[in-house]
Amino acid sequence: MKRGLIIFLFVVFGRQVLAQEFDITQYLQEIDAGGAAKVAKLLPSLKKAHPNDPSVLFLDAVLTTNGEEAFQKYYKIYSEYPHSAYADAALYRIFSFYFSMGLYVKAKKYLQKLKKEYPSSPYIKYANRNIPEEELGKVVLFENNKLVQKQKSDKQNPGSEKKIKPKRTIPKTVVNYFAVQAGAFLNYDNAKNLSRKFKGIGWTTLIYPKEVGGALLNVVLVGKFKTRREAERRLKKLKSTFGIRGRIIKIKNK
Repeated sequence: MKRGLIIFLFVVFGRQVLAQEFDITQYLQEIDAGGAAKVAKLLPSLKKAHPNDPSVLFLDAVLTTNGEEAFQKYYKIYSEYPHSAYADAALYRIFSFYFSMGLYVKAKKYLQKLKKEYPSSPYIKYANRNIPEEELGKVVLFENNKLVQKQKSDKQNPGSEKKIKPKRTIPKTVVNYFAVQAGAFLNYDNAKNLSRKFKGIGWTTLIYPKEVGGALLNVVLVGKFKTRREAERRLKKLKSTFGIRGRIIKIKNK
């Protein structure tokens, strides 16, 4: 499973939950900006300073490159810290793991858990992928790196096993415009407040959700520029006016 699509309370019915979790938003932003190696170096000290903090455990899972190990860490967060700020994000990653493996029955099981246990979770719309009913009657295996679909009712349908060649299409990517990323927040209201400041001086803004290691960040973009040079001028203005160190990104359509 890739790092990336996904950060208390008291003792309730014997379940341990924390009064407050360590805020890992800045570290997710750093990972999003390509600084995963830098965050990985800081992780041991964070784990030492905040042992058993589910947010730090989530950050650990995000930085784990081995899919099976990451899966176990996400499952621990979901099962042991169900009230964590990242419990639904961890559950979403569990769903994604099974879905990506083609294990649709298990994927559907965890999708139902996500909807039932976290009905207001923003991850639900991302997890609501179409799972064809006919796929639920199949077991998907990997043999010699080749995808094989096998009907569960093989005894009744001998020879139903067939190999499927995965389709590989590379869509054309077109850069529509450049923008300046001014911030990324877990809390939508914080993103909205920053956006209001920019709109107050006549800047065009956009807020959109972006998954970083299984966590959804509300990203604030400023401007729509045809050239990088125009975006660079806005980047400098952003720093001089608001003291914000943003970065230029390319907005692409496939």
